[in-house]
Amino acid sequence: DYLLAGIPVGLAAGSKYPGALAGAYVAAFHFLRRWDGRREQGWLCRGDLRAVASGAIAVATFVVVDPACVLDAPTFWSDFGWIAGELRKTSLLDGLWDGIVCYGHDAFLYTMGPAATLAILAGLLLPLQTRERPWLGLLPACVLFFVFATRGRPGSESYFLPVYPALALLAARVLLHPRLGRAGPCL
Repeated sequence: DYLLAGIPVGLAAGSKYPGALAGAYVAAFHFLRRWDGRREQGWLCRGDLRAVASGAIAVATFVVVDPACVLDAPTFWSDFGWIAGELRKTSLLDGLWDGIVCYGHDAFLYTMGPAATLAILAGLLLPLQTRERPWLGLLPACVLFFVFATRGRPGSESYFLPVYPALALLAARVLLHPRLGRAGPCL
């Protein structure tokens, strides 16, 4: 599972550089998986090596998808430096507030609609209440995407697109949660 997880991360990064943040899902779930066994297995085990191999596969996939990073490395690093230097001139909190207000407004009124937006918001809050680790593991990755997207130029909230699968899972979990009156197991 780790080895295969590197391929989509590399593909995401190759299609749009911020897509490399999809690796945050792999890292978050690796640490959650390892948390219980850290005392018995020690701080370094075979699973850790598979997680590192997943990162190496992600880098190899990125190089295959975007060979210019190797063939024309100076231009690649110049472009990458320009992207990294294009941060908002405001503080982190101001950028987050602007992104939350703009993104929330657009999502509620235009892109997803009120029902999906409210389901996603509830999905973001439910793991905090139930304290189930696999669902809590999605939250840091979502926050990482959002902080990254709102630090860029105004309008860069579109880089938040890779977090939609996680948000959809969280929203579906709310809709299928037994304590909310639905029958059947949770996701």
